[in-house]
Amino acid sequence: MRNILHLLLILISVGNIFGQSKDVKEIENTLSFNKEYTTNIVSLIKASSENTNINPTKSIDFAEEALLESKKIKSLYYEMQSLNKLGFALFVTGNYSRGLKISLQGQQLAEKLNDNNGILSAYNNIGNIYRRQGNYNGAIATLLLAKKLLEEKKLSGSNIISTLGICYLETGQTDLAIKYLQDAYQQSLRVKSDQISIIYNRLGDLQSKLNNIPLALEYYRLGVATATEREQYRWLCFNYLSLATLYFNQKQTDSSIVYAQKAISIGKHKFLHQTQKAAIVLSDSYNQLKQSDSCLKYLRMAMTIKDTIQNNKEESEIQNLLFEDRLQKIEVAEEKVRLAEERAHNLQYSAIAVTLILFVITFLIFSHSKFANKATIRFLGILSLLIIFEFINLLLHPYLGGLVHHSPILMLSIMVLIASLLIPLHHKLEHWITEKLIEKNNKIRLAAAKKVIEQIGR
Repeated sequence: MRNILHLLLILISVGNIFGQSKDVKEIENTLSFNKEYTTNIVSLIKASSENTNINPTKSIDFAEEALLESKKIKSLYYEMQSLNKLGFALFVTGNYSRGLKISLQGQQLAEKLNDNNGILSAYNNIGNIYRRQGNYNGAIATLLLAKKLLEEKKLSGSNIISTLGICYLETGQTDLAIKYLQDAYQQSLRVKSDQISIIYNRLGDLQSKLNNIPLALEYYRLGVATATEREQYRWLCFNYLSLATLYFNQKQTDSSIVYAQKAISIGKHKFLHQTQKAAIVLSDSYNQLKQSDSCLKYLRMAMTIKDTIQNNKEESEIQNLLFEDRLQKIEVAEEKVRLAEERAHNLQYSAIAVTLILFVITFLIFSHSKFANKATIRFLGILSLLIIFEFINLLLHPYLGGLVHHSPILMLSIMVLIASLLIPLHHKLEHWITEKLIEKNNKIRLAAAKKVIEQIGR
């Protein structure tokens, strides 16, 4: 009987561990989410990604909606993806403070899910934002972390490597810039990356810095060709602006005007920072040609765009508050559900505890009756021990799971340890049951028998 009990306790431990301990991402993959919701979230994330280089404002809208939907179905994986897409879209529109906050949240969630691609995406956002803010030390440190992860996991990340290269170029570290931009170029060719247009642009910046003007022009033209072919309007705007700037510096004013106007026609109402720079190039170009009316026109345009960017920041703050309010409402609703579930669980635990106490009391009363026998008392004693073990397991499992991060090996070890502590207790209980309760029951049965005999003798 003892061997059977030991085996039962160990089997129960194993069953509970492997039945309840799962990695967070595995749990998400096995949950039967509403297919309509999930499909909608995937579509929103895809739409956000596709609009980043076309219409970043729409990209923000899609990413925010994906984030809200992800929270509704409690999907950490899709929430992480939505945060990363939103962080990058905010970076593109120049909302750096909120973009950084969102990207850091995405990084934390990706690390919790142990999702390498999610971590890299967050690092890329953070590095780009730091660069645009002029925090090159922060940008390089973040991008080097991403590079280390790429090497450890043997992943490709030409966008991260090229951003690291341009950071070194802008801080005057030309040798490192050459190394990383060439690495990014080779990677992008090998994996046929969709980042090739911006890499061409950055290679053009490098050659322009080295005063290799013909090679710089060739890279910019390649950037224009690939961006046009792939309809990547943001990269196209970058390359047109670079061509306009290069021609202006080379005193080729007419060519500078042509490409600056092309940059404005693409970037207007979408890529305001690039449009503003193009307007300044046009103003300076017309100033060189002594065309004061056109010079003033584009200078005013640059000032208007500057005001628009500032107004957009203020508008963005209001939109941020509205979005945070929507998120808060979802979180409040989730908290209500969580508290309701917690109350229900507490009531169930209380009911189980009361039932267990009543079972023990009933068992003790039954053991003092003349209907009980040795085998029945022994069986009920073992059953009581199994119920107590399961109750302890039920109470401790959530706390132990969080403590050991749902590691099956550690959970199994702890539950077997608890079982091993209960087994000696069972021996003592069994001895007490056998020696005391059965002895007491025998006395009761003997007294009842004597009473019956006396009644018959009369």
